[in-house]
Amino acid sequence: MTAPATPHTVAHAPTSTGLRRVVADDLSGAAEVAGVLLARGRDCQVVLDGSLDGLAPIPGDLGVTTVVDTDHRAIDPASARDAVRAATADPTGPVLVVVKLDSLWRGNVRATVDALHDNGFQVLVAGALPSLGRTVRGGSPFVGDLPLADTALWALEPHPAPRAVADLLDGPVTVVPLGVLRAGWTLDGQELSVLDGEADADLRAAATAAVDAVARGRRVALVGSAALVAAVADTVPAPVGAVPAPAVAAGHRPVVLAVGSGSAASSAQTAHLRAAAVVDEHTHLLTIDAAEPVADLARRVGRTHPTADLVLTGGQTARAVLDHLGVRRLRPVAQPDHGVVVSLADDGRLVATKPGSFGQDPTLTDLVRLLRALRSGVPTAPQEIP
Repeated sequence: MTAPATPHTVAHAPTSTGLRRVVADDLSGAAEVAGVLLARGRDCQVVLDGSLDGLAPIPGDLGVTTVVDTDHRAIDPASARDAVRAATADPTGPVLVVVKLDSLWRGNVRATVDALHDNGFQVLVAGALPSLGRTVRGGSPFVGDLPLADTALWALEPHPAPRAVADLLDGPVTVVPLGVLRAGWTLDGQELSVLDGEADADLRAAATAAVDAVARGRRVALVGSAALVAAVADTVPAPVGAVPAPAVAAGHRPVVLAVGSGSAASSAQTAHLRAAAVVDEHTHLLTIDAAEPVADLARRVGRTHPTADLVLTGGQTARAVLDHLGVRRLRPVAQPDHGVVVSLADDGRLVATKPGSFGQDPTLTDLVRLLRALRSGVPTAPQEIP
């Protein structure tokens, strides 16, 4: 039978299956995860390194999920493996770890899985993102009706796109077909499994299999898209007790937009922003030249206005800017669109983050207006752009 279409809770799940920490390979992905949790009423924070040392505790923080941006998507594989190993080092015993990777399978997939094996985890790779038509069939990644390898989505990557998810991995791989997963698949001795998926219910079935395995004493790592994090949040009991929402101080602040993505979506959004006449003496647009290092763009942001609210497009750009400004923690306050998240930084500025390929033509324009509305002191629906 198929997995149920509505969220459910596994009543016998131990605390080790909770969503206390999620690991993401870049900042836009970490913010996307935070948006998923925010939409489900779960408070969370995004931490820009693996340590909470020096950060003031959040009141009631036992109910707060920490999303760690390890920033390992574009670094060398050995360093990526070290970063994931450090971020997922847990005490011995049964535990559930969730790792968010790129839904187009870019980045250090092999190094991530190897690091999880180093820490004694059985790994379930469930990388579908159904809302964007990104699925896995017969162990192979698809975008819509096309195999990923037959699209142009890897045109800027140094290697061809994989024909099968196993092409990105080391060692024996067990492929779990849809029919088996939907019939109530159980994780047994498999060290590395690739799960097919075409619908959110398939990801909930993967989450259920992982939670049940932890309840039987296993150490399990789920690896996939933000939709997989949503499936775990829909499966694992939420923490008990409310956490105070972060308060945005009213008052005018300028806005600096840093667009570090050369995607067609970002270009269209920048054109819309200019046509809407939103850029003025209080709103500054910075774009990256193809030959300009991201670090130079980050320095330009700091020079333009050191205390401005920010709109940052592209995970590498966002991380470079926030590192340059010394921001270490973000508390999400709104998710106006999938993967588009507005957060309150630990230095008091608002930060909107967006993957380069996400959003519609008006997205950047609307984000500027949303930041202004949040600063106005006028209540704004937390999931809606005004």
